[in-house]
Formats: sequence, structure tokens, C-alpha cells
Amino acid sequence: RAGPSSAGKGTPVFRHRFAAAAICLSLLSLAACGEDADSDAKAGGDALASVEITPQDEQAPLVEWTGDFEPTELETEVLVEGEGPVTAEGDTVRFHAWIGNGFTEEQVLSTFEQETPEVLELSGELSPALTEAMVGHPVGSLVAVAAPAAEAFGQQGNPQMGLGDGDSVL
Repeated sequence: RAGPSSAGKGTPVFRHRFAAAAICLSLLSLAACGEDADSDAKAGGDALASVEITPQDEQAPLVEWTGDFEPTELETEVLVEGEGPVTAEGDTVRFHAWIGNGFTEEQVLSTFEQETPEVLELSGELSPALTEAMVGHPVGSLVAVAAPAAEAFGQQGNPQMGLGDGDSVL
């Protein structure tokens, strides 16, 4: 597994392999702090090596697919560690997300172009992948999540987003 390196102008480059689901989320703010959440996800597993993600200030990360993207378990990696309070279940956060289809290797959603970030309450009803991306990280973090498709959007996938029932998600 490769760690951060330098790519032009001092921008860190991260290589990650994602098997079935991976979501890049930039946590912007937090309302109502709670206790740290427990994490069942495996940090930095084998799937986090087939995608190169380059964070960009206040813009969607650059994503380059470098290998087969087929995670078999939920994995997370913090690409940029924030400096704010740590998020917990029950908090409300503002965030941006970039989501890609690991099968087609195409972006299916990005909120980075929106003027206003998304707002979400971190409840126990979120998918395992979204919970791992959002709960237990300092505000200001950029988090990548890899998970089997079922852990990202359920067995049916998310057809409205262009994700089939077995498509991997970045």
C-alpha cells in the first residue's frame, strides 16, 4: 500500500485500492458533538491500492483508476486529517462527496460544484459505508471508503445514480 507522496506543487497523492464501495467525503462542519464512534471497518486494507486520489483544496479530488476495483469488505482511509472536533452518531454535519462507479470507472456524483454543502444527521440508519466515512473523523477530514456494493447502497445498488446491483462504488 502506498502512502502520501508529492505530485507537482506539493499536492499529496494517495494510492488506494477499492473493491466494491468507496466514497470520498470532505467533512466541513459539525453540530452537536457526541462520543467517538466504534469502527468495524478495516483501515487501509488490500482494496485501497487500485485508485489514485489527489485531494484539491475545496474542489473534487482527482481520481485515477489504476487497477481492478473489487473490494470484499468495508475499508476506510483518511486522506486528509481534519483539525476540528471528532464526529459521532447523532451529530449533524455539512459535507461534500465524490462518488464513482468502480465498474465503469466514472464519476456518478459530486457535490463539490454546489455552492452549499450537503447536510446530514449521522443516525444509526445510514449505510455502513456512509457511517464509516462520516462517523469518528475530525471535521475537515477527507475520507475514502471501500466496501462491497451491498454495504454502500444495498443489494439493489442505486440505479438513479448509475450504480447497478453489483457495481463497486468509490
